[in-house]
Amino acid sequence: MPIQWVCKVYIRLFYVPGSFTPTEEVVELSRVVANYGGIYISHIREEAAQLLDSVAETIQIGEQANIPVQVTHHKVIGVENWGSSVESLRMIDEARARGIDVTVDQLYRPETWVTKRSET
Repeated sequence: MPIQWVCKVYIRLFYVPGSFTPTEEVVELSRVVANYGGIYISHIREEAAQLLDSVAETIQIGEQANIPVQVTHHKVIGVENWGSSVESLRMIDEARARGIDVTVDQLYRPETWVTKRSET
């Protein structure tokens, strides 16, 4: 069986020291990884009041570096920000419609998600 390699760049922009990384630097690193058929995985910079800016930044990185993007652990922090996930997911859908390969996952931890039960 041949060995298969995976090339990815995973940057935790939410945490120090990644939070100090300029977008342009992430784009340049991602371009190198894109040359090898890789993927950019991002723990986005902000998940509260600046969630939409962070999602826009992640989409921009994918578009400028011409690399598939994974928004990892998508969530909204803070009751005052509830509802902004509707807009962030719309942004991702719109980027996909423009041909940008953007995917998203959700952290599976009960305190970070809400389910909707159907009324019977």
